Parts: sequence; structure tokens; C-alpha cells
Amino acid sequence: MAAGTTYDLISSQTVANGTTATVSFTSIPSTYTDIMLMFNGGGESGGGNVQVKVNNDTGANYSFTMLRGSGSAASGDRESNFSGYFRWGAYATPSSGVYSTFDIAHFLDYSNTTTYKNILMRANNAQGGCDATVGLWRDTSAINRLDITLPAPSYFMNGSTFRLYGIASA
Repeated sequence: MAAGTTYDLISSQTVANGTTATVSFTSIPSTYTDIMLMFNGGGESGGGNVQVKVNNDTGANYSFTMLRGSGSAASGDRESNFSGYFRWGAYATPSSGVYSTFDIAHFLDYSNTTTYKNILMRANNAQGGCDATVGLWRDTSAINRLDITLPAPSYFMNGSTFRLYGIASA
């Protein structure tokens, strides 16, 4: 991805204190067609699903279908009217100290105020496998905030990085 062509880095954060359970991107500009969130990192102290909350919405406005593969088995999960967040990769933090590699969440048409928002997510790591998820946030508001969280008692490993890119219209 070359900055200045179609992808522009909006913001980047790196976990450095060892007790961070939530990373937030606020005041996301509405000047792009799509936004893409990239995560490279892992969890400590128990693992769990990475959770992505949109615009601080804790209501039952999230739906998603996840397909999962471990190299030896395949499975899936589907949630409708889920409260509070999207699950981003069941394998993103399966156990303490396991790193995910280049997880991506693509928010399509995120600033449109007349449609619900579609999200495409991918997550993987060498120990657990990979996930592909399609999600729907049932709200017509423009996305201006993303909170990425691990459930208690987990927290993100030092060195975990989060990058938010804006994708300019073609």
C-alpha cells in the first residue's frame, strides 16, 4: 500500500504499556470512500476474541457470519442482532503470547449516512488458523469512532500495532 495514492494513513497506535485492553480511533474523518483497520499483535492473560465496537454503539445492531479454518478442520459462526461489538477473529488471541499476523477489517462506504455499513474482516495466526467474516452494522450514521478491545482479563501484548487507513475513491 503506497500512501498518497489510494491508501492514506489516518492514524497508527502501538501498545507499549503492557496493560492496554482497548485501543480507540476517534474523530475519524468522513473524507474517504472506505476505511481499513489493520492489526498485528496478540493478547496476554487468557486470550479471547478481539472485539470491534462502532461509534460507541452497545446496542443489538451487529450481525456477522464467520468462517474458520485451522488447517485440519473448518467451522463457522453466525450472530444476528448481537449486542455491543463485532467479533474479529476467534483466533486473534487464542492464548497468551500468540501473535496474529496482519488482521484486516475493511469498512465499506463508512461515511454514507443513508445505508447500513458492511464490514469484511480477516484474521489469522500460525497457531490457531484463519477466519473470514462478513458483518453488518445496522445504523446509517457515518462511522467516526472504532474501539478495539480484548475481554477482561486480557490485554494486548506490547508491540501490538493498529493502523487505520482511509481509502480514496477510485
